[in-house]
Amino acid sequence: MQFVGATVDVPLSEVDLSALPPDERDVQLDALLAQDRTRRFDLARPPLFRLLLVRLGGGRDRLVLTHHVLLWDGWSASLFLEQLLSRYGGDAEPASAGSYRDYLAWLAAQDGDRAAAAWRDALAGLAEPTLVGPVGRGGRPTLPERHRAEMTVALSDRLRAAARDLGVTLNTLLNAAWAIVLSTVSGRDDVVFGATVAGRTAPIRHIERAIGLFLNTVPVRVTLDAREPVADLLRRVQAERTALMPYEHVGLGAIQRETGHTQLFDTLFALQNVGGEDQLAALRERHGVEQVGSVDATHFPLALVVTPTEALRVMLAYRPDVLSGTVAAGVLDRFTAVLERIAADGSTPVGRLDALPAGERERLAVEWAATRHDLPDSTIADLLGEQAAQTPDEIALVFGAERVTYAELDARINRLARLLAARGAAPERVVALALPRSIDMVVALFAVLRTGAAYLPLELDHPTERLALMLDDARPVCVVSTTAVAATLPADCLQLDDPAVVAELSTQDSTPLGLRFDQRHPAYVIYTSGSTGRPKGVVTPYRGLTNMQLNHREAIFAPTIAAASGRRLRIAHTVSFAFDMSWEELLWLVEGHEVHVCDEDLRRDAEALVAYCARHRIDVVNVTPRTPST
Repeated sequence: MQFVGATVDVPLSEVDLSALPPDERDVQLDALLAQDRTRRFDLARPPLFRLLLVRLGGGRDRLVLTHHVLLWDGWSASLFLEQLLSRYGGDAEPASAGSYRDYLAWLAAQDGDRAAAAWRDALAGLAEPTLVGPVGRGGRPTLPERHRAEMTVALSDRLRAAARDLGVTLNTLLNAAWAIVLSTVSGRDDVVFGATVAGRTAPIRHIERAIGLFLNTVPVRVTLDAREPVADLLRRVQAERTALMPYEHVGLGAIQRETGHTQLFDTLFALQNVGGEDQLAALRERHGVEQVGSVDATHFPLALVVTPTEALRVMLAYRPDVLSGTVAAGVLDRFTAVLERIAADGSTPVGRLDALPAGERERLAVEWAATRHDLPDSTIADLLGEQAAQTPDEIALVFGAERVTYAELDARINRLARLLAARGAAPERVVALALPRSIDMVVALFAVLRTGAAYLPLELDHPTERLALMLDDARPVCVVSTTAVAATLPADCLQLDDPAVVAELSTQDSTPLGLRFDQRHPAYVIYTSGSTGRPKGVVTPYRGLTNMQLNHREAIFAPTIAAASGRRLRIAHTVSFAFDMSWEELLWLVEGHEVHVCDEDLRRDAEALVAYCARHRIDVVNVTPRTPST
């Protein structure tokens, strides 16, 4: 609710810096401006703007107008200044302007139900918001910092020509490019970002000269199909945005409530009005204004502003408390790279559009080429610990509704490793694992490796006789299991869900054991069926796992990550832990990526697995050749 007071006193402060030397005067002026920008408005006390007049000497003054966005938008700012300076100079009455009251009346008369339905349809099926900022980062919003880029006139002309040839607006092309960048950053093919709209489409006379808050931010949803040509994507984006234009007056809060989302995005796109610059130039001519500038900010971690001058100008504002300058610069570089690719060939499928700038690609190539081939002293379990130290707050494992960060995973591994070591786990010893597919299984596996012992994975659906043969042959010092599974095994077990064991685990130190041992010791034992029908154990040493990690980093991980523009990937673990191939997904975990452990039912159900991978935006899944066809 907004109340308009009959009278109000405008706060006007005056500071005289005219007596200061030029250098000191500039320093003081910058300090005054910085201080003014940090002064907050009390929304209950009008007016929500103030004036600061700084005397600079030599007939020059600086007038600073600070206002809350609730009063008026950027379009209105130049209109307000024009009227203010005209009245101050005793000029004739300004040209007629539209009434903001009429606009509010028009707004109230709109069909709210129809608009709500349109937005619900547009956002139907959206699984999650598109967020580039880390969750939990950033408290009270800070003033943004900025990176800038200017396209060449030649590239700008090619982009305009491409849009014209496809029958779309330049704004549509820029929107699609931003969506592609967000897809590469977020790893999603269904992205949403905020877009500012002028909001002056209401049929009100002289609305273009009205002062008020017409600007609105609406969500733009873009679904990306890797096989779709860029040209088709642009046409589709334009059609979808055009269909929603009659409803762009609806506030973002209302849209989120209607669609059941508390948040839809944390990035903003704006196409800057060039006319605003023309109006500011007129102020210089009519009122002797030497310089006009503006500073504004949003709470979003990223805000991309494009000014469609002859050579397109791009500005990316970012909150340094949420994103680093290096990350923000990389995002801007990707945006310009995507624009170059779109201008080059609109027939390119979206999935083959290279969003990596040449410089970033060269840097990544050099870094990946520098991977050591000599085996380090660290075991595969040590490498996981090192990764946990680098990315402690990133999600490491997902199992159903359970999500574990790298720090949490590392602590759980270390506690169980100490418990196993106390029960005899050590190099040249074996620990059997009889656990259902779960995060506990991964924890137990790496806990064994932290002790230097070898783990023996048991398939729980195998006949008891076969399991008994394996246990008799391997002679494990310990069998890790659960209460339910232990009842079916021909051995005494350490039951992880036993209250006494849970209590004992909670008292263990969560720091690493710090053991060092020869990597020629066995890391795991896998039993094959054997040509005679009797299970035969095959031993893999620690150095085999370490070598496999380094090889995969160069031959598999590097090109796959490069194709995904360097982001973290999501991996589905679908392979039995009693099979060597289960390490394919675990190596991704060691490398720092998010691994989803699929339960038995899910990994055996091709249709459900496909649906899960689509819902959770899984990037990598290992399946047998016949699985996709079942």
